[in-house]
Amino acid sequence: MDAIKQFNETGRTVEYLAKTPFTNICQGDIFDNIPFETYNENGVKTCAKLKAQILTNTCDCDRDKYLTFAAVFPIAEFPQTQDAIRNLEKT
Repeated sequence: MDAIKQFNETGRTVEYLAKTPFTNICQGDIFDNIPFETYNENGVKTCAKLKAQILTNTCDCDRDKYLTFAAVFPIAEFPQTQDAIRNLEKT
């Protein structure tokens, strides 16, 4: 929060969001049903369609042939989530 407050020290209003939404695909956008392939220890492929966030830079999304996605999971699905969060807050 202190990092954001430093921009308001001049007394000017600073806008942090774009005034108009982007009409194209942008880094950070989240999509449904993106296929992710995995292989088990026997080499058998499975495919799951998951929610995913685009990692490719916005400027490359329109011109690159391939885009990079990361699967998005609810934090509650991770084991020991509450303990991990508490440990992060202490450091």
